[in-house]
Amino acid sequence: MRVARSKDGLQFEVEDSPALYPCNKYEEFGIEDPRITFIEDDGYYYFNYSACASLGVTTRLARTKDWQHYQRLG
Repeated sequence: MRVARSKDGLQFEVEDSPALYPCNKYEEFGIEDPRITFIEDDGYYYFNYSACASLGVTTRLARTKDWQHYQRLG
């Protein structure tokens, strides 16, 4: 997954390197389709995303405060 930013919703700047990439047996075929929510109480952006593997399809959860450092939560 890559971070893409836009001021107008039409033209996007996409970062060169991925923010997150597959890193375990649940993500071996890839990760995609994040849904992002900001939780004001703790200042994190949480995102739930799909992960595909030989085990099947599942959802995963991660968070960030700065869009540079990410913590996978499961």
